Amino acid sequence: TRQIVIGKENNFFQRINELSAKKDNLIASHKPSIGNILSHASGYFSGNIDGLEGAFNYKNARSLDIESLENLLKKEKSEIQSNSMGKVVKSYNWYIACKIPSDYVSRVTIDDYVTVSLPFASAAALDAKIVAVNQKEKNSDAVLILQCDQMNSDLINIRKEFIKVNIKEHSGIMINKKALHEKVLKKTIKNDNGDSEKIEKNVYGVYVLSGKQLIFKEVSILYSGSNYVICDKNPSEEKLLSNLSPQVYDEIVVEGTDLYDKKIIKG
Repeated sequence: TRQIVIGKENNFFQRINELSAKKDNLIASHKPSIGNILSHASGYFSGNIDGLEGAFNYKNARSLDIESLENLLKKEKSEIQSNSMGKVVKSYNWYIACKIPSDYVSRVTIDDYVTVSLPFASAAALDAKIVAVNQKEKNSDAVLILQCDQMNSDLINIRKEFIKVNIKEHSGIMINKKALHEKVLKKTIKNDNGDSEKIEKNVYGVYVLSGKQLIFKEVSILYSGSNYVICDKNPSEEKLLSNLSPQVYDEIVVEGTDLYDKKIIKG
């Protein structure tokens, strides 16, 4: 094309003949198709099928209970019929069903969005919506139903996968629970009438080593785990009775006895 534009057109018949010969050889090396199979609907096509495509009614996905889920998990891949060529996924919306312990039920809220990781099926994390939490009794395990509207060539073939559901993310300072101490703090504030009012309250905090001295710093806990808490890095004045809270590079005392504010540490 460039040579034609600049007026230096050459004879390309030899090159055209070479490419035509290669094309003929490729056509001759492949067997001709014996026919066409037309899909009844448009969507994502996959040639991987396991016979469980009709194991559960998609319309009942939101009402799936523990018993039904466990029965589905026990089902083995069925024998594929010889005339099955694949499957077509017509909708972008699909569901994830997983069993959660009873003490996790209070942590999830209908219509909240969570992040789902499928490390063995998809590299990218998925955004999903909590659409149902099905629990028969208060102390029994429940089925968490998530709805996702992301679809690609990897997701179309998954059936039973290991997943990680991130319900909430907290950003703050992680502190060992052993470092927490309870202390009574007092504060004088002014009420709506302008009068002074004294407040006395038990609060949690940590002892921080500042030079050779211990300083008590109050914490505002965002999340409590089994052996750690996550505290607000910049809590508002309304949340604290003191004006001191832990900072990122503070040297927090995790263990020790007879700890108190302004104690001098020897050594």
